[in-house]
Amino acid sequence: MIAKYSLRVTQVYRGLLIDNGLQVDPGYHGYIHVVVHNLTNEPRPVYKDEPFVSVEFNRSTPFKPHDLRRVKTEKDLITTGYDCRGFSGNRLVLFTKRPEDLGLSREPSHFWPHGERNLSSTMEMREQIRTQGVNQSEIEKSAKARAEQLELTISEARAALERTINQRTTALEGRVATEQARLSKFRNFSIGGAAVGALALIAFIFTFFYWFSDRYSELQTRVSEATSMASQSVAAKDRELEVRTLKETVAGLEQRISGLEKAVREKKQ
Repeated sequence: MIAKYSLRVTQVYRGLLIDNGLQVDPGYHGYIHVVVHNLTNEPRPVYKDEPFVSVEFNRSTPFKPHDLRRVKTEKDLITTGYDCRGFSGNRLVLFTKRPEDLGLSREPSHFWPHGERNLSSTMEMREQIRTQGVNQSEIEKSAKARAEQLELTISEARAALERTINQRTTALEGRVATEQARLSKFRNFSIGGAAVGALALIAFIFTFFYWFSDRYSELQTRVSEATSMASQSVAAKDRELEVRTLKETVAGLEQRISGLEKAVREKKQ
């Protein structure tokens, strides 16, 4: 007979895990050691008499009838070393090979190879996490100390910067006041100079106006004289033209009279 065990579903839902499908061989004696993994980050206690695993029992290949007559107990089978075979002819493999091992319960470490250690990776991981947590705490403390030191340095730098800014602001205000005083003097001087310049310009404008008025009056007089002279010249030319026209008219009349006289003489003849 063989046995197989698996974790109850209620325990699985609690976050526990075992290696399912493990088999207990025929002839095994002792306790069944079950390795349980807690996949959560919290304790999961398992109490006595609490349903934990389910076990399935299965019959293995039975002995042949004539073998059963020779072997009555498992101790007889181990002691006599009888070669038992199943119905298919395969030799029976015994889990317990010495009579003194019957009923003896051994720890899991008994079956480990020499020098091998069985360390829980989960426990190792927890230790690493704990170590990392300690390192993280140290890092946080160091970071906090550095942050405080940095804040102190920043505060000192800010105070020094404020002092420098105040000093430069005071110096700049003094320079601005000096420049404003110089600008005020220059402005007063400029206003006075502008007033004098304006008066000079006004005087020049009035002088130029009177001078221009005189020259304009003279120009008007000369223009009037020139216009009068031009008018007189035009009148003289008109008279000359009239005289010339009269002379031409008179000459024409004289020619006509001569012609008439000639015509009269010819008729008389």
